[in-house]
Amino acid sequence: MAVMGCLTLRKGYSCILPTLPLTTTLEAGIASYQQERREQAHRKPPEDGGDPEMAQANISVTESQFRCPICLDILKDPVSIPCGHTYCMACINNYWDQAESGHFSCPQCRETFSPRPVLRRNTVLAEVVDKLKLSEMVAAPELYLGGVGEVPCDFCPAESKLRADKSCLVCLASFCEVHVLPHRDVGTLRRHKLVAAVESPAERLCAQHRLGLEPAGSGSEAEAAVEWSGDCLLCEADQEEVHSMDAQRARRQLQLQESQKMVQGRIRAGERELEEFQQNLESLKVSASAVLEDSEALFADMALRLEKTKAEVRARLEAKERAVVGRAERDIEMLEKELEELRRRDEEISQLLQSEDNAQFLQAAPLLCVPLTTGRHSRALSLPTEAFSGARRALCHLRSHMEEVCREEVDKISRAVNENYVAGGECVKGGQSHSVENSKPLQPTLSAGQHASRAVPLSFPLSSLSLQLADQRMRAAFLRFSCRLSLDPDTAHPTLVLLEGPQGAHCGEEPQSYPPHPQRFDSVAQVLCREGQFGGASYWEVEWRGGGWVDIGVTYRGIGRKGGGKPCLLGRNENSWRLRCTHAGYAAWHDNRKTTVAAPPCPRIGVFLERQKGALSFYSVSDTMLLLHTFRCPFSQPLYPAFRLDLDSTLLICPHDGASGNPT
Repeated sequence: MAVMGCLTLRKGYSCILPTLPLTTTLEAGIASYQQERREQAHRKPPEDGGDPEMAQANISVTESQFRCPICLDILKDPVSIPCGHTYCMACINNYWDQAESGHFSCPQCRETFSPRPVLRRNTVLAEVVDKLKLSEMVAAPELYLGGVGEVPCDFCPAESKLRADKSCLVCLASFCEVHVLPHRDVGTLRRHKLVAAVESPAERLCAQHRLGLEPAGSGSEAEAAVEWSGDCLLCEADQEEVHSMDAQRARRQLQLQESQKMVQGRIRAGERELEEFQQNLESLKVSASAVLEDSEALFADMALRLEKTKAEVRARLEAKERAVVGRAERDIEMLEKELEELRRRDEEISQLLQSEDNAQFLQAAPLLCVPLTTGRHSRALSLPTEAFSGARRALCHLRSHMEEVCREEVDKISRAVNENYVAGGECVKGGQSHSVENSKPLQPTLSAGQHASRAVPLSFPLSSLSLQLADQRMRAAFLRFSCRLSLDPDTAHPTLVLLEGPQGAHCGEEPQSYPPHPQRFDSVAQVLCREGQFGGASYWEVEWRGGGWVDIGVTYRGIGRKGGGKPCLLGRNENSWRLRCTHAGYAAWHDNRKTTVAAPPCPRIGVFLERQKGALSFYSVSDTMLLLHTFRCPFSQPLYPAFRLDLDSTLLICPHDGASGNPT
């Protein structure tokens, strides 16, 4: 237990000084050491020819070999860097923390290292340094002999006082190398100011610093009133501390100035980059506005041309109608005249048949038997209705052709826009993801009150430039054609575990106990949907995940079920179409022909089928919609959504509310 002791100083002053919290072992060690020193003081030096083993045990080393080249003190937690030089761990870390990012060099040989070496404490060297410190502390203490310049230790017994090594300006006492150890090890005592040993440190104070000391009761007031006329130890210590603080401030000020220059340089670079980015943004806005204006003008011109075409077609149809109707009206007029003459002849014949005058009857009969002469010559009336049917077919063909052209051109426009599409700090070109130029984040150095600076990244988010709103409208348009799908358990391969409805599947290693069925795939991990697509437009979305790949496609009902040959594999025959999704990219397959699709992987795929128009399109669905591939083929039969899964892959059909376009 630590106790407070009173050290009586000369000239009648006393100072309360904490005594050492020494253990019994330490006290015994000190007593033993002092006894040994007394014996060594009376022992003669060894003559030549002494113990050779002792001579061999003395290894000559200098203290400078164990000093840190940075702090010039004995190594603390020594570490060796790759070039072989050794430093204190704290010193080399502080030195590298002040270095420029990515450049770490040896302070002595200037060899550079990248990346920053990992430092580990050299335990062997640390033990050697500790032994060196201990040997310096206890190897050569000297007895107090009362010589000139010698100062006795205030804590050693009177009969065996050692020469003092340090004096404490707080305790106002002098200590030998043994009794000064607590001032080096105990936390509260380590804050005391130690100086070279001086005789009677309590007397070497000025009047101002002596005011804090109480006069001892045993001394006289005359002795207490004597003032020290030399330099005050505490004043000198304060002045040294001031000089030390000034030097530290000057060093830190240089470090802060260098750090400030670095920060200001990064600020200027960031401002230039920000200005350039803002200029590019303004150019982008101007370009986008110009394109929008051009598109408005283009579509207005197209609408005007379409209106003119409509008026021209209408005029031609109306002219044709007038011609046909005029001819038909003339034919009707002639027919009515013929009917009138025929009715009159019929009436004359009826009257002649009722006449009883035979002479008149025989005379008029030959005249009524002569056929009437007409301009029709009994030709049949006909209307060119097929001309209008042909016009109707031509108009339907024009509409289909325009729809196809518009769809293809819109796809081209979408791909052209996506060529330089910027979203979330990435530029998508041709379906491949690239980093945006000049997007390297700034890392300014902040060193307020820190010995080592830390880099704080600054980034410029580009999400405001995304086309999310347009893509959301595009996806909402697709979702109007969404259909509900469910997997057909009678077609599922035994390694497929059906999930939720079933609207999902997982491919595992253990086969399931499905009952035998003629429609079941027995060799390929495939499954069909119950619902076939018979006509019109249909859209559905699929999510996939896991360690393997997934095939998403459609097939005719008659795809092979038994065996693992091409007739049973999606995309390997003329009856099926598929898109293979992997973590590296995509590949489209039909009739055993492969088309590689370069696009970043996406966990959600949208499928848009226009069976009557012979189009099957696959899209990656995220914040954006990117067309991956389109099959064009005259589908002759109903199509069934089909899937194939690799081991440890999972697939889920996404349910949607077609009216709202939101997931249910």
